[in-house]
Amino acid sequence: MGTISLIGIVVGLVVFIFLAFRSFNLQLAALIATVVMLIFAGGGENGYWAAIYDGVFTTWIGGVAGALKAYFLIFCFGSMFGLLMARGGATKRIAFTIAGAIRGIKNPVSKKVMAAFFVPLLYIILSYVGISGFVIVFTVLYMGMELFRECDIPWRLYCMGGASCASTVILGGAIQVANVAAGEITGTNSLTAGMALSVVGFVLFIITLIIMIRLELQQAEKRGETFMTTGADFVKNSQASGSAEGLPNIVVSVLPMIAVVVCAVLQINVALALLIGCLLSVVLYWKWLNEGDGTWLKVVGEGMTSAYVPLMSVCCTVAMGTVIKSLPGFRQLLSLMGTLPDLAQGVGLMAVFSFIMASSTSAVPAFGAVVFEKFSAAGLSAPLAHRLMLMSAAPFGIMFHNAGVVNASTLAKIEYKKAVSVYVRYSCLPALPGLILAVVLVSLGILH
Repeated sequence: MGTISLIGIVVGLVVFIFLAFRSFNLQLAALIATVVMLIFAGGGENGYWAAIYDGVFTTWIGGVAGALKAYFLIFCFGSMFGLLMARGGATKRIAFTIAGAIRGIKNPVSKKVMAAFFVPLLYIILSYVGISGFVIVFTVLYMGMELFRECDIPWRLYCMGGASCASTVILGGAIQVANVAAGEITGTNSLTAGMALSVVGFVLFIITLIIMIRLELQQAEKRGETFMTTGADFVKNSQASGSAEGLPNIVVSVLPMIAVVVCAVLQINVALALLIGCLLSVVLYWKWLNEGDGTWLKVVGEGMTSAYVPLMSVCCTVAMGTVIKSLPGFRQLLSLMGTLPDLAQGVGLMAVFSFIMASSTSAVPAFGAVVFEKFSAAGLSAPLAHRLMLMSAAPFGIMFHNAGVVNASTLAKIEYKKAVSVYVRYSCLPALPGLILAVVLVSLGILH
């Protein structure tokens, strides 16, 4: 029965990946995949159909409810925070400030590389404080277009921005669901756990990213690829990013972000830290939020509403993981992997399920407890297990069936196959050096 159930898990996950790849609703895709797995799992004490019914209406729904309880406020306050900063002009001011510094670079090669790095840098900064990529894209898109066009950078490389969010999964202090979940599972401070290793992993990510950008730009120049090669469709209906005139100054713009990070460092609940950021944003950006027909209440309401779809997608996917862990096939998988060292099992399980769910945000809450057991058996301390769990998820958390890829390629009018190629390469490859180094250091007993 365990083997048949394991086959069912594989079939169900293939169904989930296929539906996600076809831009099918992720909530329904998770439910359909769950039913497929339960069909293969066989009956329980009360019979075959009763087992399927119980699997959906008890285990899966229970998983959805548990994830919703754990992450509802984080998603909602994070979405509000991002929208308040965007409508208040803060994120645009940050973008103009960085873009202005890049335009002042004299060396043409360095300027082009840093202009290409502009979009990833903004995504990293904003996602670090808990702002969703679904919100960031609306702030960065047109400023990125202007700078890319000015420096004649292939427009498809805009997708490096969303891909670079993998770095904030690695870096300690990130106000991210995966980081918070890892802290809850390991009983550690979600900000400071394994901080030294996280910084090393992050620095390796950035170095690798910049090297990749430099090589990519050289290859594009040899092929004669320009901005318009993939940017012509976007330019047709694009709008200017406006000017910096009338926006809040840079100090006021970054204060709420700093406040959120400081609150989290002081071990204030992450949701509460984001709420403090929201309240501070309302106070600081009052003038800009209430211009014209807009009011701060409308922005808050819109932020709350925009959180629901990504929140439910994550909850339903996490719940699919809850079902998988209850199946005989999962126990069979653990048994098959039991021949490997505990460290390899932990890293492998986290990487595989991060790839399957195309999201570390879903994979860590769903399978983090199992991975933590493996790391603990390998002799790792809780803070190190926390960080290695995230570093194992990061390289494979933004795959071709990730909803963010579809969203960004649609908004930027970049052909999907070209967008997903950038996403996968620029999230996976820069995150691997840090993971490899961490595994080597643990294996040699330097880290424990």
